[in-house]
Amino acid sequence: MCRWRALRPFRDHIKRLFQAISVKHERERLSSGDPEVTWDATLFSLQMAASLEDASANTAYVDDSDAIVYCDAAWEFEVLSSEIAAKYVAGLSIFNFLWSAYENAVKAAAGTQFPRDKTAVRGRKLAEGSPRSEDDFPAVNMLYRIAERCCRICGDLDPEIDLISGKYKLTGTGAAAELARIYRNHLAHGDDWVPTASSDWERNGRGKANFVVFRMYAVGRLLLLLIQELAFQSLTSRSACKPAKHSGKAFLRLHLLTKTELADGNRLAHMHAD
Repeated sequence: MCRWRALRPFRDHIKRLFQAISVKHERERLSSGDPEVTWDATLFSLQMAASLEDASANTAYVDDSDAIVYCDAAWEFEVLSSEIAAKYVAGLSIFNFLWSAYENAVKAAAGTQFPRDKTAVRGRKLAEGSPRSEDDFPAVNMLYRIAERCCRICGDLDPEIDLISGKYKLTGTGAAAELARIYRNHLAHGDDWVPTASSDWERNGRGKANFVVFRMYAVGRLLLLLIQELAFQSLTSRSACKPAKHSGKAFLRLHLLTKTELADGNRLAHMHAD
């Protein structure tokens, strides 16, 4: 089966993860190693990330010159600037909510482990400690390569990314956690290359400016996978004897469409073709 074709749409992925955690949490099947941390904060942040319908921006708001009223070029520039800003704001908002969900999940799953490390490092160590095969956690390596590629096209994180496989020899979810940590710090320290109307935004969607926004979602997808892993580690019962849809391992496949969904999609495609 083609992993790419089987991927669940990004927003639906968030929804499915929220629902899965919510059910286990309500049934008290998710443990927390820290008595002061529950899964409620993770659920809230996932809900906020999924709830964003649209974003708008008006980059001309700070300009009192009225240039856009009298100059067509200035007006066109601000229209494009506002469009780009809206996409950037949407991507950044969703990423920040997903990061918040991830950090809370790390605290809940880690408990008293690695107490001297920062939360993001604790998350990476938890991921490193539970390596999984491609069969156990499908598409993780593919999604990591996509996120890494988006970051490398932007060209501002190459030295740090090189260390992931070079110095630290990380793979799978361990590599995903480290890339997410690097990228989040990049954003938090104000180092991101902000796309503008004067940058190469268009170029058929292949310019560097586009990938500045694309990578927010690509790395955000890794955060969803990591939350799945942390929730799986925190399940109080992971019996493999239960039906697949009820077993803990279903957490490791929430990002994939079910066979029924894939079949329904194929039938719709054939109907449209006819």
